[in-house]
Amino acid sequence: MLPTIIGPKAGPVDLPFTGPDGREHRGFQLIHVSNDPYHFTADGRLGWRERLDLGVLGIVTARAGKRDDFLAFATGWWGGQRDRSGAWLQWEASEFEVRSGDPIPAGVDGEALVFDPPVQLRSLPGALRVRVPTTGQSAS
Repeated sequence: MLPTIIGPKAGPVDLPFTGPDGREHRGFQLIHVSNDPYHFTADGRLGWRERLDLGVLGIVTARAGKRDDFLAFATGWWGGQRDRSGAWLQWEASEFEVRSGDPIPAGVDGEALVFDPPVQLRSLPGALRVRVPTTGQSAS
């Protein structure tokens, strides 16, 4: 979905949300929401999660501009220079909502989907149960 959202033929993005400061934000092209926060590093690595059982959403938003602005943002990011303009927000919350006047394109676990707004997300701690073998037994 990324090329259609921030690629050279992408149109304006309408994804207002309430940020960690309690204010409404507009103009962000990318919103990444995960179960538990990802650690993103400014050294070319995509990111990683330390845990999956904290019971919070990890939220990252990026406003990288278009064409030359986006290229400068991406080049700086992959070169290890974090953007200091406020175009990158990262926080944790138990709930998050994305509003829009249009359907919202999204990538969910590698699948391209489109959702009717608003998209409301919340953490459900303990909703996924995982069975693991007892010590000394191997999983088959």
